[in-house]
Amino acid sequence: MSATASIRVLTLADAPAFLALRQRALRDHPEAYHSAAVEWDVPVSHAEARIAENLVFGGFSNGVLVGIVTLALSARPGRKLRHKVEIWNVYVDPAQRGTGLARR
Repeated sequence: MSATASIRVLTLADAPAFLALRQRALRDHPEAYHSAAVEWDVPVSHAEARIAENLVFGGFSNGVLVGIVTLALSARPGRKLRHKVEIWNVYVDPAQRGTGLARR
């Protein structure tokens, strides 16, 4: 992995980059996701809501968002299930695959 690679929780300021990468993932690999690309042709506020309601991690290379994974905190309502999460929309830019970013 490059020394300039990092992983952190996304903030609302990352929403435009998150939305763009999510749209790319859906366009390039529609078979891998339940959502269709057209469902994410939405305003950036949709991405902001996803970030605000869940725990979204971003992988960065040279300061550019190149990977995402969402831990869906709201997917399991109810007292007996609130300690569980679902993993949503894992994606790493093809140029960054094999670098160890996803493993981190």
